[in-house]
Amino acid sequence: MNVVDENGLVNIGHPLVLWFPFNNTVVPLLVKNRRNFGYEKFDYGKLTGYTPASAPATAGCIHQQTNITEQVFAYSRLEPSLSPDMFYHSDDDTVIHANMHVRPEVLRIFTRVPKGTAQQDFRGQIASDDLGLEIEFGYKRGFAELVYPPKIKWGVVLSNETNIDLMTYVSFNYAHYGTEFISCPDVILGILKGRIQSHMAPVGGNVELTNFNEMLKLLHAKPVPLLPFYERDDVSLQKIRNALGGS
Repeated sequence: MNVVDENGLVNIGHPLVLWFPFNNTVVPLLVKNRRNFGYEKFDYGKLTGYTPASAPATAGCIHQQTNITEQVFAYSRLEPSLSPDMFYHSDDDTVIHANMHVRPEVLRIFTRVPKGTAQQDFRGQIASDDLGLEIEFGYKRGFAELVYPPKIKWGVVLSNETNIDLMTYVSFNYAHYGTEFISCPDVILGILKGRIQSHMAPVGGNVELTNFNEMLKLLHAKPVPLLPFYERDDVSLQKIRNALGGS
């Protein structure tokens, strides 16, 4: 069986590796179950658009040459504590994996992890919101992979650089995983050396995740340094044991 299915979601019994670029560590997790198995599609619909006062406001429309304000994904059908951000959670041993599709594909997608921070830079130049229409890097089009471990909040900014107003439509293929931290040094070594197939998903970028330690506690996990493929196995294995608190 492949590690991921046709929707890019990790199959039960395979490893999901969370990679944190800000400190270049990984958290390897075993996907034990998928609570929404068989029902991965979520048609979110229009995003709340922003238009200047001089233009008529239309729900879901992004005016030409405009950024929308940073979004999270509210869902009013949920209970009040959950509805403001439907993927954010603080659940033990749980990760929500949301593959986001944005139409029309010409729209620029900027992801912010943690919410409110610009993570992408090129030699010190930040891909900030105010440069969203003209910056040459730091965005995607059409698709973005969002992975929500506990206590980690994502924000999304969409930019319309064209000269026409565009109506948005967002959908997700998502999985609500029950997970278990992989604590066996030999298995971790096999994953990091590519001998055991896994799916690696980046969470964030250059900016420190303020809730990183809280996240680790809820996942019952310890961060492991990302290791080079060429390093001798005995050297890598010792580094993994050290990270896990062993000898």
